[in-house]
Amino acid sequence: VETNLYDSNGKQLFTSTEKVKLTPSSVTSLKIKALQNWKLNKGVQFVLIRVRGQRGNILSTNTYWMESNNDFTSLNNMSESQLSLSAQLNTMMEGKCYFTVQVKNTGNQLAFFNRLQLLDEAGEEILPSYWTDNYLTLKPGEQQVVTVWIDHYVPSPVEVKAYGWNVKPVITKITRP
Repeated sequence: VETNLYDSNGKQLFTSTEKVKLTPSSVTSLKIKALQNWKLNKGVQFVLIRVRGQRGNILSTNTYWMESNNDFTSLNNMSESQLSLSAQLNTMMEGKCYFTVQVKNTGNQLAFFNRLQLLDEAGEEILPSYWTDNYLTLKPGEQQVVTVWIDHYVPSPVEVKAYGWNVKPVITKITRP
């Protein structure tokens, strides 16, 4: 389990990696001493937790934002970050289209609460769409790969859009094999 604490300026305040044995649907309490004093820091803070498997692959991500006085107005002053985005059609099977999307934070600041959307040729969101993860928060340099699928074939070119709290919208065309 990897735990990171960031302030709203993107400064990493703490990082910890702890080996734990987990089973599916289990609950494990972690005693991370540095997080016990989070209220001593001013402003909004972000706790990013990544649970990794034995091979280093991410099994679960969790993001928490906290402020000792419940005053989250400093979120409005977060400096901007940037995302890069790529997407490709994976497969079409049984009336469904599967796409792989790679999102990377190319900035020096946390990219906070980034929403992903699948768009049709007119720029309208394709609904319903089913994502393996969404509303991503990425550390500087961190990337995440997600899958999205839709229940019908879309013959027109489609795009993926990503935008977040402190990230301007990015749109990329989906490549097809």
